[in-house]
Amino acid sequence: MIIRRCLHSQTSHAWRRYSSVCALHSYNRYQNQYLGGRRMVLYHHRQGAGAVGSRRHVVLYDSLSKSDRSVFDSDDMGDNEDSKGFAWYTCGPTVYDSAHLGHARTYVCLDIIHRLILHAHKDQRRRPIFIMNITDVDDKIIKRAAELDEEPLSLARRYEREFFRDMKLLNVMRPTVVARVSECVESDVVPYIERIIKNGAAYVVTDDSNDAGYQSVYFDVQAFENMSDVVSWKYGKLAPSTAAVNGGQQFFNWTENDQSKALSSKGKKHPRDFVLWKAKKNTDTLFWSSPWGYGRPGWHIECSAIVESTMKRFPSYKVQVHAGGIDLKFPHHTNEIAQAEAYHFNKDDYKNIRNAQWIPHWVHTGHLHIDGFKMSKSLKNFITIEEIFSDLSKYGKDARSDDFRLWCFALSGSYRGPTTFSLKRLEEAKKIREKIKRFLVTGSSKLSHLASLLNEGEREWDSSDHRLFEAASRSRFNCIDSLVGNIENHIDFDGSKCLKSILELVDAGNFYIELERSGSPLSPLRHAIQSLRDILSILGFSENFVNAGAIESTISNVVGGETALANEMATLRSKIRHVAIESLRGGVEEKELAKLCLEACDTNRSKSISIGLEMLDSKSNDLSKTSEINWRWCSPVRTSKPSGRSEAK
Repeated sequence: MIIRRCLHSQTSHAWRRYSSVCALHSYNRYQNQYLGGRRMVLYHHRQGAGAVGSRRHVVLYDSLSKSDRSVFDSDDMGDNEDSKGFAWYTCGPTVYDSAHLGHARTYVCLDIIHRLILHAHKDQRRRPIFIMNITDVDDKIIKRAAELDEEPLSLARRYEREFFRDMKLLNVMRPTVVARVSECVESDVVPYIERIIKNGAAYVVTDDSNDAGYQSVYFDVQAFENMSDVVSWKYGKLAPSTAAVNGGQQFFNWTENDQSKALSSKGKKHPRDFVLWKAKKNTDTLFWSSPWGYGRPGWHIECSAIVESTMKRFPSYKVQVHAGGIDLKFPHHTNEIAQAEAYHFNKDDYKNIRNAQWIPHWVHTGHLHIDGFKMSKSLKNFITIEEIFSDLSKYGKDARSDDFRLWCFALSGSYRGPTTFSLKRLEEAKKIREKIKRFLVTGSSKLSHLASLLNEGEREWDSSDHRLFEAASRSRFNCIDSLVGNIENHIDFDGSKCLKSILELVDAGNFYIELERSGSPLSPLRHAIQSLRDILSILGFSENFVNAGAIESTISNVVGGETALANEMATLRSKIRHVAIESLRGGVEEKELAKLCLEACDTNRSKSISIGLEMLDSKSNDLSKTSEINWRWCSPVRTSKPSGRSEAK
């Protein structure tokens, strides 16, 4: 029908309608491939893209296999009734001091990945769950508590509350399950150690640090390696090569013939052995009962035991990913794996699990450096999260959080690589955030203006409308594509590429807005804004940022609401400014009054910016033209004095 009309007198009109249909078909192509209902589904299976069946899965680098893998790469993971749900375990903080920016970067990066996984699998039968432990039993906690004359668990609770307060400031989601070590010692940790001893991979020694004969328990690495003839059961899966081979003697700098470098723990058989249970010392105030007398757990055993106990409480789930900072890779995560394999070993049936992995996927985040050194509590060179949020009067809580998230996500390099922190990079993130927010605010204002003109009729789509619609669809697709990753191309989570696509959409949207045409259709700009909001939401930015410009009127006593009020304020300012300029031209006696008027205009503009209104100077001094649109919504900026050059000068 359209083609037939083209052959007659309405060729141009029909072609515009045909172009609109083409644009919608193009959009539907993106929807069907990737965007439908915000579900990341590929109906055409892509080899090597981390896909299982028809669903696209998140690809992350696995430290265990040293390769990019889908986090759902498991035979028993799926979406049918018998399949296991997805669980992710993260090593939480040791709560003896304030969290610093190194912790912040780790947990923000992992939070973004968690949100991406939730988004990708929000329609699954079993929603993914995230587990985190809190190490509230540790030598560092006991030492710090003694220094402050405070009970160890009381100190741990105080810093735990501070940690989650900091995570809330950073807009990091709270884990599904939070497990404190102190609450599972007798119920979970002790039985776990008993089973390792029963399987022959641990030994008990009498500790001479107490007078009561309390005993310690050590993991026996050599006995563990002799349990099976399967190579994959050898110790040191995540360890440096020198720690995993030749008995670890070179790495630990110890030999049987060198008695001057004797083992630090009396009764310890081998340098690679590590403690599972520490006997109570005479001075200890924090301890639990056990078959070996009073004592407390070693550091490494807690995570293995917590994973086991949590999975018993969630039998329909499987821990598929274990995550933490790169400094935990060895010895902590290495020892976790050895403990778990010793715990699950069955000498009568081990051949059936010879190719099985306790947790198949291990994710590690890189170090954060400052002044050339790793940021660390022990080095006393750290910046706390609280310090970054100290000047909220200048930045605002959400703005500071969004700037830091943007830096972590796209400006600090790969999440698994090292990076250097500086306030300069944070300011760079701030400028980028403000550019994105400016488009959301200006674009939303433009949409409101276009909607108010609908009674005048909406013109057919032209090439600029198609370009913006295509740009929004392409940007949304490319953003998700860069975040999900691709096995075949050895790409995992790529925040910088995602940000590039976001900024391309912002530039395309700003160009479209500046065209200044009447009767423009709403769909292209609306699609661009909504696509951007969707991506920002997935990445975990604050609601204030994501919904910038989406203003609902709350001024019930003003006809026309906020828009009418803004227009009146802008008109008043323009008239005062016009009179003042004319007074300056009229004579010396009126200049002082004129300067005061212009200073008032400066103050008006500064205060307006603080509430999200930007006043624009008229291009003409013709008083009859002061009704032109001379304001726009903006990102609120807290400032105590007028910004920029004074109009009075």
